[in-house]
Amino acid sequence: MSETGAHQEARASIWRVLALLLAVALSSSAALLAKYALDSFSPLTMTAVRVWIAALVMLPIAIFTVPGGLHWRGFLRALPMSLCYGLNATCFGIGINFTTAIASQLIYLLVPVLALIGARIFFREPLTATKVIGTALGIGGVVVVLLGSLEGSLGNSLGTLTGNALILAAAVAWASFSLLAQRQSQSQHPLELSCYALLTCACIMPLVVLPDLLRHQAIHASVTWLALLSAIGLALLVSVGRDAAFQWGIHGSSAFVAGALGFAGPFLTTAYAIPLLGEQLSVNLLISGALIIVGLFFAVILPAQQQRRLQTAARAKSVISVPLLDDTSAAAKTGAALPLQPDRREHL
Repeated sequence: MSETGAHQEARASIWRVLALLLAVALSSSAALLAKYALDSFSPLTMTAVRVWIAALVMLPIAIFTVPGGLHWRGFLRALPMSLCYGLNATCFGIGINFTTAIASQLIYLLVPVLALIGARIFFREPLTATKVIGTALGIGGVVVVLLGSLEGSLGNSLGTLTGNALILAAAVAWASFSLLAQRQSQSQHPLELSCYALLTCACIMPLVVLPDLLRHQAIHASVTWLALLSAIGLALLVSVGRDAAFQWGIHGSSAFVAGALGFAGPFLTTAYAIPLLGEQLSVNLLISGALIIVGLFFAVILPAQQQRRLQTAARAKSVISVPLLDDTSAAAKTGAALPLQPDRREHL
């Protein structure tokens, strides 16, 4: 590769990493925007508004971006994945009202570990010792959050048991969505899958929000500009912007880089949750965060790094062997004499 090509590849890699970091930042803002939106909207109404706006924005993008456009058969194939996406959005919208932003982000750190368990069950992927240790530590960290929230108070930044249980259900649904999307992406475009998921949720949301409308509980108080802009921000920044930035960034990067950048999520959430939402750190929260982060290192980062080293070594071997084959074949085509090997009998 020429020096110019290597320089361009390095610049493109930097932009991919920045896109992944942007996706993490947008994802971590979901809890803050949801807290503001819930001042005026009910959880289900907030979720419905978010999904409807995101679907309207994503639909034309997918139509003009996806090769071949959208198809009814593709929509049906992606239906299980789309239902998991809708379950995640619904459980998160309800659960965030009963827990804290910091606790929700810590529970969502369990998603890669849950994906490993699902991959073992459904895809029969091997389960190594490091993955077992990481899974145990990650589950232990979430148990600390759930046990600490038995007090039922939001003041200690651990949230309530109901809220954290719903956030855990949302994390399980998101891990299931990720596994199904990984399988579907082998035959369908990532933006196509995102569009199908949002369209499915948009069709289901009228039924979900209907009870709140009938009880006149869809809007708690007068709609403020902050609550309305927060609901729009959830749709544009999280549902559309995060997915687009992540899909573009992961295309030219690796799972190792994406997983490592995911560690920034809880720290970004802590940075705004303490001054803006009045949340505070506790000993249980710090212990939980440490367990989950160490668990992620063993379950996700360390295996990904080992796999990356093996792939690098395999590429290095292929690069060494290819020129020898090329020289031999070129000499055979031109009729040139091959370099003679020294005869050991000369030294006898």
